[in-house]
Amino acid sequence: MSIIQFIYTLCLDGVFYMAKTNKTTKNNKEIIKRPIKVVPLKKHLLELTFEGNEKKIIDLSSLFANNRSHSFFKRYASESKFKSVYIDKFGVLCWGVNEIDLNPNTILQYEI
Repeated sequence: MSIIQFIYTLCLDGVFYMAKTNKTTKNNKEIIKRPIKVVPLKKHLLELTFEGNEKKIIDLSSLFANNRSHSFFKRYASESKFKSVYIDKFGVLCWGVNEIDLNPNTILQYEI
């Protein structure tokens, strides 16, 4: 099993955000663990349960609470709006309808 570093580019409002992420591969086939459950915790922390019942705590305060955050993230910075997070059928963390979508591999860089 090997870890491949890659760059995931997210384009919001014409601004490109770069996030370094990891993918695990086995026999050159990509294995992506998808979150199956999300529980918002205090501030901008999320408890994610992945396939296989693996749990991780993710701290997204650098995206949502940073003064330089993109306006999409600022809309959901308040604790009540942040808690509206859900997982779509593809295992992607989402806020709003077609507003914020975070790739399952990208969010792992925010694990604490």
